[in-house]
Amino acid sequence: FEPSVLNLELLVKNIHHNSLSNKINLIPFPLFEDISIKSFYLSDDERGSALSNFGESLNHDGEPMESKLSYKTFGSSIDSIIDKLKFEPPHYIKLDVDGIEHLILKGAMETLKNVESILLEVNANYKSQSEEINRILTLSGFKLKEIRQSEFIKDSIGFSAFSNQIWIK
Repeated sequence: FEPSVLNLELLVKNIHHNSLSNKINLIPFPLFEDISIKSFYLSDDERGSALSNFGESLNHDGEPMESKLSYKTFGSSIDSIIDKLKFEPPHYIKLDVDGIEHLILKGAMETLKNVESILLEVNANYKSQSEEINRILTLSGFKLKEIRQSEFIKDSIGFSAFSNQIWIK
């Protein structure tokens, strides 16, 4: 799933360059807690940029985000995609978005029943989100296995509270 129109071209070229076109289904819209049409906000207008958001113009800390571009697009929950499009439910999930991980998990409650492991990035300073992620995953039968922080961001300004969490059943 890659909702950024600026990053789609790079992703398509990367998939092709690595001869993975027959193995990867590229879905060019965002995941969310429900099916909706909302604004997708980009903090930068450069290809390959990060720090974008769907639904609310909030940054990775839950604070208002200054966006350079925005456009309305379709978003869907993981549960709806699997149900309506008849996708096979995943056994593993890697979730790295900028501040709406908890909302995406809310839209995956049925799917999480079959997931064995989930890797996601969590910002400990975004308390309400961090607590909601813990609540949803614990309720879904997961246990926190590991927390890792990149050496690259450990001492950085603004990202030192970010870590990757691995949850397993």
